[in-house]
Amino acid sequence: MKRSLRFALCIATVVFLNAVPAELLAHHSGDPKLDRAVEKANSEFIVAMKTGDAATIAAPYRGRVFHNDRWRLRSGPHGN
Repeated sequence: MKRSLRFALCIATVVFLNAVPAELLAHHSGDPKLDRAVEKANSEFIVAMKTGDAATIAAPYRGRVFHNDRWRLRSGPHGN
């Protein structure tokens, strides 16, 4: 019984996520200019992932380093 209920819930979730347009699920900031910029960046990222364009994927992270669970700006030629 539990297994069939879990399966039914999984199927319902898949159907819901495929039926509902992504625009309704996406968060919007209320700032149209920011929303357009995010949409443009996301579409560029998707194309870069499909084509394997590492430079486009890495572009937003240039000049930043991940340190102690936080992104920080590099503060020198070697990130020191």
